[in-house]
Amino acid sequence: MNKPWISGPKELIKHAIAHLHGKSSDFDLRIAFISIDNGVEVMIKTYLGLPRRVKDIPSPTRRELESAFGFPDILDLLEKFAPQHLEGIELGEIEWYHRIRNSLYHDGNGITVEKKHVETYLGLAKILFENLFQEKLEDLKSDRQISSNEVYLEKWLELERRIWTMGLNSGIRKVQYRHGGMVATELKEKGLISDNDYNEILKIFKLRNGLAHGSNLSPDTVQYEMTKVQNLIDKFPDWRKKE
Repeated sequence: MNKPWISGPKELIKHAIAHLHGKSSDFDLRIAFISIDNGVEVMIKTYLGLPRRVKDIPSPTRRELESAFGFPDILDLLEKFAPQHLEGIELGEIEWYHRIRNSLYHDGNGITVEKKHVETYLGLAKILFENLFQEKLEDLKSDRQISSNEVYLEKWLELERRIWTMGLNSGIRKVQYRHGGMVATELKEKGLISDNDYNEILKIFKLRNGLAHGSNLSPDTVQYEMTKVQNLIDKFPDWRKKE
């Protein structure tokens, strides 16, 4: 179904991807990063403002929306009203990237941003878009080489969803602030996953956080780690299939 309310954030992400195509200059990276951040802000505001009939959560009041002046305010509302849609997302990371965007936008000429940060923020934006609108935000420039960081973040999202599926099937409640690593701990305590798999999940979680926070990892390393993630994914129930 065509959802007219998603066209705004889609266009902003499309604009960012266009600047990431080919050998991006410092200017292109800055513009791409700013467009991604604008897209994230628009998609959150759009989702929070949707009528209850087109989403599955209560909406903030008009006063709450009007009082959300800054970016941290809308993140607070998202955390309050849609914690169940934050799989694969750490809002602290989104806020950190937004602060980089502010430096690019306000601190004058000569400020640059590394391509890995742009690609990682794009990967997080795609995950958030899919979480909020139940529609995959495909790369809108098909001949662009998708970065290994983006692919790894998608793999991590799949693993976290599957961990949560096993958790929910085992009676673990989905509550605010509980991420996949915490659910894996509870599953291990219940004897539902092995110590080896649990330790591997913690290593993967650490790597995922490192990527999101700007760690330098070679594409070969990320590719190798993705194989480990896929091996674990295959051990957990598919969240798309109802039991």
